[in-house]
Amino acid sequence: MELVDAEGRRWIVNSVLHTGRAGSLLSRLMPGPAPLRIEHELELLAPLSLTDVQARVCEAMRAHPDFWCEDEERDTILPARLAEVTAAAAIADIHEVLGLDSFHAY
Repeated sequence: MELVDAEGRRWIVNSVLHTGRAGSLLSRLMPGPAPLRIEHELELLAPLSLTDVQARVCEAMRAHPDFWCEDEERDTILPARLAEVTAAAAIADIHEVLGLDSFHAY
């Protein structure tokens, strides 16, 4: 898996290790799934340009259209979303266009 930040820097994930639970003792007693603490080994790769990121995102959207729209919307919604990605002025704008999930530190 590759990680790309808003500046276009990218890393490949070489390993992920579960090291325990995150949060305080009190937060661990609360109902719901417990947050996990992980360590990961990353290898720095050459950065990507905005154009490269846009191309990768559009390729992924075309490969998995069911994630982005219903079957009957493929001719209307998907092309509009692809155009929004292509028109993004920065990598961070792609996140805003698609409303992607994000990871937060605990």
